[in-house]
Amino acid sequence: MTAKVRQRNPNYAVDYGRPPEHSRFKKGRSGNPVGGRRYAQGERGSRLLRQEANRILMLREGDKIEKLPAIQAAMRSLFVSAAKGKTAALKMILQAMSEIAAADSERTPMKIYRFIVDPNQPTDLGKLTETEVDELERLLSKARKIEK
Repeated sequence: MTAKVRQRNPNYAVDYGRPPEHSRFKKGRSGNPVGGRRYAQGERGSRLLRQEANRILMLREGDKIEKLPAIQAAMRSLFVSAAKGKTAALKMILQAMSEIAAADSERTPMKIYRFIVDPNQPTDLGKLTETEVDELERLLSKARKIEK
């Protein structure tokens, strides 16, 4: 079998698949001279995940049709599965709830610290504004509940 040798004809017509000579790729030159990607692989994955999570879905519950973001629909499905007794779904929900509670409890001492120890804040509780006193009381009651 012989390989077909394409004859170069400088007078051929410009047509589909036959671009003009000035716009053809040059031999030995890359089509991407800089060589970099437009975005990193991790960035692409996170962007796609965010797009899909925020995509609006139409869900039917009985006769009612609701429009929800995909992430909310997935969470609803997870809660329904847990309610039906699926242990894996229940485990995921309990783990997420404990992480949220831990994150909330980590923020509380920081706010108490700002009210009590921050040198820019008044040290005399009588000099605190009403909103600051209310916030301090709320945080202290929350801290007492956590200690019990």
